[in-house]
Amino acid sequence: MIDEEKILFQFEDGADVIRARGYLLSQPEVDYIEYDSQKHYPPGREEPKDEENDSEEKANKLKDLIQDEEALKNLLNNKDEL
Repeated sequence: MIDEEKILFQFEDGADVIRARGYLLSQPEVDYIEYDSQKHYPPGREEPKDEENDSEEKANKLKDLIQDEEALKNLLNNKDEL
């Protein structure tokens, strides 16, 4: 975790980035992900949400997402199921 609103993931396999991106962008608490110096948004959006109104709520949800990190690990370990 970088700060209350950012998480840093590091991948050795580029294919894992694609799988993680799909998973993370499907989570309602994720505003966007940044990969290769580009921001990627959930389907239907092309810009960040209004951060002033929901930054505390988003920070709390990101903390929950970190705790659910096991789901991401399982997703990446079960590559054949995707």
